[in-house]
Amino acid sequence: MFAAIVFVAIVGASFGVQIKSAAAYGVGFPVGGTITAMTACTCAYTSWLGALYLAILGKDVTKSGTYVYSALLTELHSNYMVRPASGMLGIYVPGVQACWMQAGYICVPLPNRGLITSIGTGLTP
Repeated sequence: MFAAIVFVAIVGASFGVQIKSAAAYGVGFPVGGTITAMTACTCAYTSWLGALYLAILGKDVTKSGTYVYSALLTELHSNYMVRPASGMLGIYVPGVQACWMQAGYICVPLPNRGLITSIGTGLTP
């Protein structure tokens, strides 16, 4: 009984803990460009993150590609308009496979450059 009370107290206290994003610590690489397409990640263990698969056309060709935006893990700045045709600047952490899609009865990861940890958008491209 005592162990159950301690467990409930720890779980309850953990909801009050604020998690800082990786961008707050200056971790990551810059990315910028125009969002050309967005697709929602459909597997249960990534959809709770509100994960989106973003295709970004960057001014620098080496930064063009696909990235993952998460409603819980990405710090949103500026005009708060994460949508196709909006310009964006941000920071991403490479190698994070945070978008999984349903394929029949299994989930498969979609290849991407990484997870966007901080993003700011413009009203026009």
